[in-house]
Amino acid sequence: MDEVFFMKKVIAFISDGDAFRRVFSIALKCLAVLLLVAALVAWIGVWTNLSGGAPAAAILGTIIFQMIFVVTVYCVFHTIWMRANHIMELTDSEFVVIRVFSVFARMVGEVWASVLVGIGVAGGILLWFVGPELYYVIQRSLPIPGGGYVPDSEHVFLAGLLIIVVNSILSIFVLGVFYLISELLRVCRDVAINTKGLKTATPPAQPL
Repeated sequence: MDEVFFMKKVIAFISDGDAFRRVFSIALKCLAVLLLVAALVAWIGVWTNLSGGAPAAAILGTIIFQMIFVVTVYCVFHTIWMRANHIMELTDSEFVVIRVFSVFARMVGEVWASVLVGIGVAGGILLWFVGPELYYVIQRSLPIPGGGYVPDSEHVFLAGLLIIVVNSILSIFVLGVFYLISELLRVCRDVAINTKGLKTATPPAQPL
């Protein structure tokens, strides 16, 4: 019957801390590869759709955008890969799931911060080269309720600079929040270990 009702073995395998961190690490690496493939498809799509009749400034801005995009994709891919290896190398101990998600929380913050900085820098520079027309392209692709704000040509530089600065500041806050979550998870693990140690070390009460 055990061969037919196999979920007992599956649950036992998943419940093992060593197996969980290995599966989690492999899943993260698979996610990194999928994101890399998706980014490559998007990168090729931009080059394919780039019109030869576009202004030289727009073409140059797109080239710089693509270069920053490649750097951002590398940062995301390498961060996920390194954190996956970090999870794989965790030593066997109690509360391994807490340790895994502590590393995972740091990874999420690092990836999110990298994306925010990449989008901010690439978007700001592209706006400088393309100008207000960039907002109309974005609105056609991603309709914004109310139309959104479109800066005139005199304020394009300030708008691009604002995008870069705001996204950079947001990346710091995002990174800090997820690092805080990671630290709180580690504190919870330490408290659980210390509490368990105190219970074990406390001698039984003597009868009166």
